[in-house]
Amino acid sequence: MIRTVRDVESEKDEYLRMRKTLWPHACEDEHVEDIHNMVNGIPFYEDEITWKVYVVERPGGRLGGFIEISLRPSVSFAVSTPVAYVEGWYVDAEHRKQGDGRLLMEAAEIWALEKGCRELVSDVEVENVRSHQAHKALGFKEAFRNDEEVYYKKIVKGSD
Repeated sequence: MIRTVRDVESEKDEYLRMRKTLWPHACEDEHVEDIHNMVNGIPFYEDEITWKVYVVERPGGRLGGFIEISLRPSVSFAVSTPVAYVEGWYVDAEHRKQGDGRLLMEAAEIWALEKGCRELVSDVEVENVRSHQAHKALGFKEAFRNDEEVYYKKIVKGSD
């Protein structure tokens, strides 16, 4: 089941576990601060308006994935404003290829549409082949790349 975070305190350990898996280079304090800001919609980058987080709930209440989306006034590689930006997208390895990633992205698109966005954008580290494949499978097109990241965008369903 896809839903928003219900109770940060009771779900923090599961959410933290997933974030540490996706971004092992970040320290725990940074993850905890980010979680607090995101679930409360508090921007922590200068160019953000707000945030939304959706999670995958597993039987027994455990979490199995998340998507973090920010709302930005604009980004250089999008033509419309505002823009929904997928900041993080993760599904536990043992639950991949079961449709949860797609459902998370669909929730992000619905949120983007509600916020008046025509485009949903994302970035992926160059070496993350699995994420490139997943983005392309969901209709993202490459906008540009540099030595470290590939930037993707897609038209939000229902915005045209």
